[in-house]
Amino acid sequence: MKPETRDRLKRFIADFVRRKLKPLQNISVTELRRAYPFHDLFFRDDALLAFKLQRSIVTSLGLGFYAQVAKIIGSERFAVSRIGQDINCDLPGNTCNTIERIVTELRLGQRKPSHQEELKEILSSTDGEMRSVPIRADLYLDGGPTGPLFLELKSPKPNLDVCPESKRKMLYFIAFARRQNLGEAQAFLALYYNPYFPKTYSWRFTTQVLDMNSEVLIGENFWDTVGGASTYEELLDVLAEVKQELRPQ
Repeated sequence: MKPETRDRLKRFIADFVRRKLKPLQNISVTELRRAYPFHDLFFRDDALLAFKLQRSIVTSLGLGFYAQVAKIIGSERFAVSRIGQDINCDLPGNTCNTIERIVTELRLGQRKPSHQEELKEILSSTDGEMRSVPIRADLYLDGGPTGPLFLELKSPKPNLDVCPESKRKMLYFIAFARRQNLGEAQAFLALYYNPYFPKTYSWRFTTQVLDMNSEVLIGENFWDTVGGASTYEELLDVLAEVKQELRPQ
């Protein structure tokens, strides 16, 4: 990671943390102990404060923090690193029908995910009137060492509605990219950490719909795909530096 990218990343994370910690100044530990007397048995004062803010912090992280971090990291290797990239996929009607059928069958548990088999079905369905299907990438990377990357950034335990919709968009993008000869285009469900670590990721809704070997990036693999080898380790270093610098506050 270049020094300028690292500095930009560090500033963004530090500013985010400062904004989230600011409400702590108006919270009384004495009042918290009274409000959560049983929690007080287990948590120190700073942990009680963290508990109070936990829901707000988790919500804020999910709404855009991770995407912005990934965008900053991706901008070093890719000419285009964009959040919320809209793409109109112009495809034959039969291609669209095949994608919708595959996603429905996966959601209902009527088939097992297999990226290669699904692509064979989709790319062999070329008849029908052209349709324009709009999709949006949570993060879109292009003009870098690999072909365009269409990334669906989701929480590590997405529900059964989220997984099929992400799969649907990913298949539409791949079909469109192949038709447009957009290099080695790839699409992934990107999960910014593995909640099962050190065990293997095993959330059933994800494994039911996505090919875990070809369509999912988790934790370190995700960050290194965006930023290159050792990006995850450098990100951990940045987080440690921010924590150390803000600790007195």
